[in-house]
This record gives sequence, structure tokens and C-alpha cells, in this order.
Amino acid sequence: MKLIANSINGAWPRDLLTRARIQGVKRIDVAVAYITDMDGIFDLAEEMGARLDVYALADGRFPSIRVMRRLVEGRHPSWRLFLTRDFYHPKIVWLRGVGAYIGSANLTDKAWNRNIECGVWFEQADLIEQHWTEELADIFDAIKERCQEATADDLKSFVDLKEARADLIRAQQGFDAQVDASLSSLLGKHSPVDHTRGRLSRGDKARQSFLTDWSAGLTILKKLARRFADERHRWPAWVDRTVPSSIVQDQATEWWWDAHFRRTGQSRLEMARSHARNSTDPDGAVERLIGGWCDFEPSSESWDWRENMNVAPAKLRGLLTPPSLQTLTVERLEEILFLCHAAREHGRQIRNVTVGLAKGTQMSIDERVKLFASLLIEAPARRSVSTVLLYALWGDDRRYGDGGSPAERIWTATSDEDWKLPHLGRRILGELIGYARPDEYPPRNNRVSKTLYALGFDKIKYD
Repeated sequence: MKLIANSINGAWPRDLLTRARIQGVKRIDVAVAYITDMDGIFDLAEEMGARLDVYALADGRFPSIRVMRRLVEGRHPSWRLFLTRDFYHPKIVWLRGVGAYIGSANLTDKAWNRNIECGVWFEQADLIEQHWTEELADIFDAIKERCQEATADDLKSFVDLKEARADLIRAQQGFDAQVDASLSSLLGKHSPVDHTRGRLSRGDKARQSFLTDWSAGLTILKKLARRFADERHRWPAWVDRTVPSSIVQDQATEWWWDAHFRRTGQSRLEMARSHARNSTDPDGAVERLIGGWCDFEPSSESWDWRENMNVAPAKLRGLLTPPSLQTLTVERLEEILFLCHAAREHGRQIRNVTVGLAKGTQMSIDERVKLFASLLIEAPARRSVSTVLLYALWGDDRRYGDGGSPAERIWTATSDEDWKLPHLGRRILGELIGYARPDEYPPRNNRVSKTLYALGFDKIKYD
């Protein structure tokens, strides 16, 4: 008995044909739904002089005309094709006297050579020991009762159907192109054994890594927002009930991070410990966070929780509308950057020399954010900060961008030489799109990523 998992374990269905050739198979029974390519089995049957019975689904597309011609019009009377219309999905290749493959692979080039598939090969001894030869025979008998042998008329019908499907094929090709464009950020488009993919540039790999990470984080954050929306009746009394739940969850996780990690002086160590504790039950960690936050009452500390929950997000959302960004002034940009946590923090950390200050100059965060805004406005870039923000935040509207996903636009706006501005990074844009469009995209900055990781969620990247 052997697991056949293609590139995952290096065991392929095609390898079984070599085994059958060595052991001298004389009969091959195939019960597979979708068949387009079975040259390996044809070659085996030809070489061994083996009988070949094929049971396939007939739906106007499958089996392929090429396969039908070889079985219906070929020179081997013992090669026979039987067709059934529906409710048929087996994948069995029984090399009688040698063994049987039962698994997920159809008889297609992709399934046998490129896909991730999983099946089991049973040696003849396994089949005998388990009395499965009789059961396999019963299965094929049941299949036969639902099948009819293919004729030349059936072959002609398939040829006619292919011609009738010409317009549909063109429409399908157009739809496939749209799918590729819409789902371009998803992994899995290329075969796991396509070695040319190993030649991706460092930039391509970094882009794909960012898109994957964004997707994972976005899905979790939307679920968290829904959980907080469900608990609206439990929100602390000081929280305005009209605040979007994505903003509420963002501020609640900010409170959780501040209370458990930021003030420890060992935030990374404590974050790693928290992830280890919560990784087996992230949902439980989320529920504990919600419970603790619902009881939270702000004190007179430097951070104004009421302002940052009820007032600042709404103000920032108004500043980030397309009309506001189209008429962006340096004063308005200063306010945007100050209200954006990631931008304010970045402004605080920008080196003095970068903003024209002498070494050792001390300034308030407000003053440094103003210098950051001037740096963006005056940057000798190919596009203005207004154009870049419109593209990154609203580019699914063709008036402002190319319609790509937010993650793709953020990547382009921070990586493409035609778009990027100095110091306007992915953390800032990820947070800004959350404040601009909180009902669609919860804010995402580095603190958010670290919080998700501490809550026990895997595959979340942070700096």
C-alpha cells in the first residue's frame, strides 16, 4: 500500500504504469469521471496486449474527442469505451493482477503531472488480503449497469457538440481571463512542479508574500469586526454606538496591546508567549479580549480613548473622501498624518537630516508630523501625494485607479517607481484605507498585525 500524492511525496500515478509493465498486466479497468489524456495507459495496453475497458462521464466536453477516437475507431477490438451521463465521480485505475489506484486524480495531464492530488495504491496482495478484488468487481458491475458502450454515432455527436460550443468556449475564455484578473492575488495558479516559478525575482516573491499576508489578515479582521458588532449591546457606555464595528475592534485591540505588551518593555517576548498560549484557541483569546474591553473604563491618561474612538476616526474618514483628497492641501495632509497612528509614529521616527533638521534637534510630534507632510507634498516624485492616496484608497473606481484589489494597489503605490513616495509605506496606507472605508477594510498597520499574532493567529507577518 502506498500514498500517491504527486509532487508532495514524489509518488505519481504514472509510476504505477511502470510497475504494471514489469509485472505483465493483461487487463486494465478504468472508471474515471473526466478523461482528456490517457496516453500512458494506451501505451501500456498496447505494449502488453492488454484488454482495456474505460468507463467515463459523457457531458459534451468529456471525454475528449481524441480519446474517444482511439477507443471507438482504433484497431484494438478489446479496447472499449462505456459512457454514462451524470451522478458519476469515481477515480479508479484497476491494473488487474498488479494492484489498483483509488484517489482524486482524473485522467488529465494536469491531474497526472501537475496538480496536487492524493490517492492510494493498493498492491495485489493488499486487495487479496482485504477481499477487495471482489468488491472492486462489484463496483465495476454497478457502473456497467449505468453505462452504454460508445459508438461512432456518439463520437459524431461529440464533434457536433464541440462546434456548437464554439461561442460558449470563447465566452468561457473571456470569463477565465476575468477570473485571472480578479483573483490574481490568490496562490495556487501555477503548478507545484512548474520549476520556472522558482525563478521569481525577489520583488515578485515579496509582492506575493504581501498579498498573501494582507488576505489572511483582512479575513480575520472582518470576522473580528462582526464579533464586535454582535456585542454592540455590551460596548462600554462611553463608546458611541454609531462608530463602525471595525473601528471599535481596532481600538479595543489597541487597548489590549497597550495593556498586555506595550508597557512591559519586552513586547516581542511577551507577544511570542501569548501566541504560544493562544494558538490552539484563538477564538477563546478573542472572547477574553472582548470581555475585558467591555469592562474597560478610560482613566485620565495621556491617550484620549474617547477622542480616538468617537471623534478622530470620523474626522479622518471625512478627510479621506475623494473630493477631499482631490483638493488636498498641506494643512489637510498634516491632519491626516497626525490622525493616522502609523503615520504619526513614522513622523516621530524620521531622521532629522531627512526633514532638514540639525542633528540632535528636539521637536514635538505635532511639529515633526508637519515636516513629514511637507516632505510628501514637496517630494520630487512622478505623482502627487493626492494622486497616490486616491489610487491606493479608491482605485477600484476607474476615475482614480486600475480597479485592482486594495492589496495590489497598496503594493504598487509603495513599490512601483512610477507611484511610490518617500516614507509613505504599506503600514500607513493599510491603516488609512481602514479609516477611509471602515465598512469594507478594517485598519491594518504593524500594531494590528502583532496583535493578531499575539491572539494566536498563524501566518500573520509583522515587523
